Amino acid sequence: KAHHVYGDKAAPGPMGFIGYGVEILVHFFGNLENLMVNFGALPSTPVDVFGRSAEKLRNIQRFANDFLILVDPTDRNRNVGSSTDKRCYLHACHEINAFLQQPGPEHFDRSPIPAPPNEDQHFLAVVFTNERQVHYTIVRDKLYRLGNIVRKELELEQAGETRHGKMTFSVLLAKDDSRAALAFHVEHPAIPAVFKSPGPAQHDEKARVKAYLEKHPDARVDEHGVYYTERTRAITSAAEAIAKLVKARLDIKGAAPIKNARHVIDVNSNPAEEIGRQAIHVLKYMILPHLGQADDQE
Repeated sequence: KAHHVYGDKAAPGPMGFIGYGVEILVHFFGNLENLMVNFGALPSTPVDVFGRSAEKLRNIQRFANDFLILVDPTDRNRNVGSSTDKRCYLHACHEINAFLQQPGPEHFDRSPIPAPPNEDQHFLAVVFTNERQVHYTIVRDKLYRLGNIVRKELELEQAGETRHGKMTFSVLLAKDDSRAALAFHVEHPAIPAVFKSPGPAQHDEKARVKAYLEKHPDARVDEHGVYYTERTRAITSAAEAIAKLVKARLDIKGAAPIKNARHVIDVNSNPAEEIGRQAIHVLKYMILPHLGQADDQE
């Protein structure tokens, strides 16, 4: 709880550890210290009081795609760890290692997520008011779905060319659920209006080249002998593109994005609302540092 990786309001991912899962871990390893020492090996070392090997457990269809396997001691067919998000595990692992290297009571302090000002334009956040007309888990899940829609739409152009590049996002709900935030880290927050759309190479099959040139008579050839056309983007700002998608795809009863003085959805690198800056902090310090160890968001 001190590091915001507990339960269905975990910060790095949609679901963190649950109390029963932690109890299973402590029981399996004998005490808290042994659990901490072995925590980093959990993905490759399933916890199973029934003594089945990792290979055997991974061959069970219902466990095959689970990142962590913590078998319920009362039900050999139930994985208590199946819902634990990988990013929550990775951040917990980082904090446990920090504690083991330099133990101290401060590691157990429960304090709110920091909300410092942000000057890095690669981070953008949208803050939502929430009238709590639906359960907070529905708000959470739909914001994760919206984040994935934005990411998939904006990372690449339709033909696969890089658009805004790699995007990672976080979702955060306020303690009282009256506010929520969706924050992004964007590789290229501003992009050129004109970009190259590649076609076939000059040495490709003649029929393919001919068909391409008939469709694109203005095509040029680059230094690598590949045909291309130039296309123009209507929107070059990631903030504007995110606002457009949020407006079009938001589907949460009772939730609405906060707008700026121009009455458009406010997508901001340094939002005035604390929850927006907190969501950016989560990205900076709880998700991005571990990204090389985690799979892309799906």
